[in-house]
Amino acid sequence: MLAYLVLFYSRTRGDTEETGVKNPFTIYYILVSVAFLVPNLGIMLRRKVDKLRVQYNVIFTGINFAIILILAFIIYRIPWEF
Repeated sequence: MLAYLVLFYSRTRGDTEETGVKNPFTIYYILVSVAFLVPNLGIMLRRKVDKLRVQYNVIFTGINFAIILILAFIIYRIPWEF
């Protein structure tokens, strides 16, 4: 959902001269994509971890919390145009 909001409602649709390096929205797209893939991979790999389950859960809780902070930062930083 956030990826669609960034694509269609961010205020950068008219800027065609910017390159991928100057455009922070390219980084935002990558971060959003990673944010949607990593938790799903963690869920799939969890079944294979038996001995270190507590450590695995703590690590992925930290990763999920970091992803939440990154997504909140992206929502705050993007100038929205509805």
